[in-house]
Amino acid sequence: MMRYDIRNEYDFCDPAYYAASIRTQKEVLRTDPADVNALLELGRLYEARLDLTRFISRRRVFVKYYMAFFCALSGFGMYIFCKNILFNPLTAGWMKLFTGAVIVLIAAVIGPYVARLRYPPSGKKYFKKASALDSQCGEAYMHLGLIALRRHQKRRGCELIEHALRLGVENSSIKREWITFALPLKERGIRL
Repeated sequence: MMRYDIRNEYDFCDPAYYAASIRTQKEVLRTDPADVNALLELGRLYEARLDLTRFISRRRVFVKYYMAFFCALSGFGMYIFCKNILFNPLTAGWMKLFTGAVIVLIAAVIGPYVARLRYPPSGKKYFKKASALDSQCGEAYMHLGLIALRRHQKRRGCELIEHALRLGVENSSIKREWITFALPLKERGIRL
């Protein structure tokens, strides 16, 4: 079975570069929807894009507060519209309606797109599908546990990571995460 992994070939510096890899991996899944390895790879690509977006947004103020800038710019546009077109007695009625409809349409179309740029979707659903297809796939449980920990779901994350470790996942990052986070809490008797 063909698996396409562009991450090993190039070092990405823009989250948009993952689109081609994700598209190709989805084509692989269309030919064989029960391929667990393809589901895992697709989930990893989504997570890598999410991590890169987070990495960039921590260092760039405009990207970090993208939605706030967008809302402020939209509000300023509405203010200009109301001041110059809506309350101007020289403007025709059809022009007011047309301009208002165009502004609302642009905000309705661009708003969700802007939100997806700053907060791209996670690979969680692909890891869930992989774990549903193969209950012995420890890597899927490992990624689901790390996603749960990232979302501050400590109990669920630790349960999934424990399950992945029982299935024999060999990954240094998961063991490091487990040793630094969950084991000290369990040794002190703190229930997760």
